[in-house]
Amino acid sequence: IEEALGIAGRLSNSDRAYTLILEKESNNLLLQFTWVEEGIPSFKEEIKFIPIDLLKPIQDELLKNKFVNLTHTKEYPENHPFKSLLTLFQIQDMVMVPIMDNQNILGITGFAKVRKDIPYTESELIPLQIVSEIISNTLVKQATETLLKESEEENRKVFHNLSTGIIYQDRTGKIIKAN
Repeated sequence: IEEALGIAGRLSNSDRAYTLILEKESNNLLLQFTWVEEGIPSFKEEIKFIPIDLLKPIQDELLKNKFVNLTHTKEYPENHPFKSLLTLFQIQDMVMVPIMDNQNILGITGFAKVRKDIPYTESELIPLQIVSEIISNTLVKQATETLLKESEEENRKVFHNLSTGIIYQDRTGKIIKAN
């Protein structure tokens, strides 16, 4: 995933990219993956998590599976909901792309321009959308595989702990499995 962030970051002229995954128990976005261009501070230690409530002003746009483009951030008024965060991390322009599974937000991928205050163009947004979809598919696949493993383990436990004997045989009568 970090390699994909780097490729998309370079194609979109970004200086920094993050993937934050929603942890439902704490309702926080946890930093999972980062990429930074050489010479740019990552702030990896400072961004361990972001409360999901911080995204309330843009939540509707994210739920519509849309980009949220924050441009010319130095010009934002001091009371803007993202001003302090953007200033702290030296972000001049930023795009946030939701990571979705159906209608559920799994997380956010953010790409930031630090060195230049040049808004993202349509052609720069294409690799960002592709990477977001790749990350989404990867996360959904991992979650599905985890659920499958848990289900298989539960079935194995039930099979081996039944008081009634069960025998699996093939068509020739050869015993394949027994508890």
